[in-house]
Amino acid sequence: FRRDEARHALLDWEAVGEDVVEIAAVPIRHGGRTSAVFALVTNSAESYGIGDLDALDEVAGLLAVTIDRLRLFEQADYSAKHDLLTELPNYRYLQERFDDMGARALAGDGEAPERVAVLVIDMDNLKVFNDTLGHEVGDRVIREVARVLRTSCRASDFVARTGGDEFVILMEDADAEQALAVADRI
Repeated sequence: FRRDEARHALLDWEAVGEDVVEIAAVPIRHGGRTSAVFALVTNSAESYGIGDLDALDEVAGLLAVTIDRLRLFEQADYSAKHDLLTELPNYRYLQERFDDMGARALAGDGEAPERVAVLVIDMDNLKVFNDTLGHEVGDRVIREVARVLRTSCRASDFVARTGGDEFVILMEDADAEQALAVADRI
């Protein structure tokens, strides 16, 4: 896009700089979808050449691959830390939270919670659902329990599924009264 071309006169050139003469832009694509645009701007009177545009296109391709890899890493990280059935954090993620709280407490910088409440929930008789009504019904029961736990807690509480029928709620900055209130709601 060149500022001196009539067809680009309506562009907001001030957004890229008042002395910009030309913009070279290529899409960063993921599949058939454009997720970003990579652009070079210049205040030189000399236009970008074919070599410049080819290099820009190559960099955009590398950025697309990098973005794809970051998304795959984020998906893998999420999968490693969350229960597939309930999408709650899993035992591994809970351990990371405990480790993080311990590190904050050792740092002594005031970042660690002063009080922590931990609720451990174990579903009784889940085997009865699985054996009499099937595992699909048992899975629905587990998902419903997870939903009840999430909606019974404060937004800041950490609800994890740590085993087949076991859950843990980690409540930072909570006293016994607040923990009992959550337990009563559950």
